[in-house]
Amino acid sequence: MEKLIEIKNTVTLQGLDCANCASKIESKINDLPEIQGASVDFINASCTYITNDSNNDKVLDSIKKIVNELEPDVRVITEEVKEEEEEDFKGKKIQILAGVVLIIIGFIVRSYSDLFGSIFFVASYLLLGYEVIVKAVKNLLKGNLFDENFLMAIATIVAIFLQEYLEAAAVMVFYQFGELFQDQAVATSRSNIASLMDIRPDYANVIRNNEVETINPELVKINEVVVVKPGEKIPLDGVVIEGSSMLDTSSLTGESLAFEAEVGTNVISGCVNLDGILKVKVTKPYGESTVNKILELVENTSSRKANAEKFITKFSKVYTPVVVISAALLALLLPLFINIPYSESIRRAATFLIISCPCALVLSIPLGFYAGIGSLSKIGILVKGSTIVESLSKVKRVVLD
Repeated sequence: MEKLIEIKNTVTLQGLDCANCASKIESKINDLPEIQGASVDFINASCTYITNDSNNDKVLDSIKKIVNELEPDVRVITEEVKEEEEEDFKGKKIQILAGVVLIIIGFIVRSYSDLFGSIFFVASYLLLGYEVIVKAVKNLLKGNLFDENFLMAIATIVAIFLQEYLEAAAVMVFYQFGELFQDQAVATSRSNIASLMDIRPDYANVIRNNEVETINPELVKINEVVVVKPGEKIPLDGVVIEGSSMLDTSSLTGESLAFEAEVGTNVISGCVNLDGILKVKVTKPYGESTVNKILELVENTSSRKANAEKFITKFSKVYTPVVVISAALLALLLPLFINIPYSESIRRAATFLIISCPCALVLSIPLGFYAGIGSLSKIGILVKGSTIVESLSKVKRVVLD
């Protein structure tokens, strides 16, 4: 019987900005028969999956179909794409500012005419809530009722129905502010973690046929000799066979003082050559080099989920349906026990829906871990994953050499 080979792949989920949606995508992908295991990394906006199906295009099509059903605005791409996050934030800030300005104008105009004041409030609501409503409708048509877009759309539409135009606009303003702060917090963590990626060597100067060729470090073979000039990074692990120089290893070891490398010295990839020219005989391929192992740890930090993250992911699957059902019961049954009209019970149910939005709940624990990992990365400390952060919270004593 032929043994199946497991293949590990990673794709980028460009535009993924919802933690609750990320957990749903991960669950659906894991349900695919050809998938042996999948993990969606919300912070790095990527999906890593293991499959024993040699037809990766077929697997990718299945993943794209799932993502399109759950999050139509998210693109599944196989190559790394640099997103212009600053431009996105700028556009979002302008949108929120415009919405706030419309509300302020509505306040001023309302003192003269309630009708014109309401028009400005509704304009603000449509400006800030249009995308939310469109997503809610698309998900509704696909049978995906229970998400934060559905909750926000129902709650604010109820407010409009009750002629509480200011409340509907204000809810969307606060919701968009929350989304903006969430996106910025995630982007900051991404940036801090990605800062460690600067240790990656871009090229290697290898001697072949008595000539120096500049090639990708991954193409260099064991026992080949690479030339490292002043200011360049050592591309692969090896031993110095000619020359001497001072090496800066601070980005790898945290050691602030440079050390001298001479003939016979073992050197590791990622170190920066400060002055002399070195010839280094390669002892390990790039895949086994020190810098590549560190980069793999950085890239896979969020795939190691802590127990608290696993629990909140499972809990979120039942949380939103329970919230929606509870809100419906609140609207229907509250007037039977308290002497209030149905309009008031509906208002309270809408308020309950707003404050019960699941995205903040699902994001709170992962973002806490990622913020910690990101902050440590900013000062050069590498943490293998949120499981380690969870363990560090229980540490009582630290011994340093």
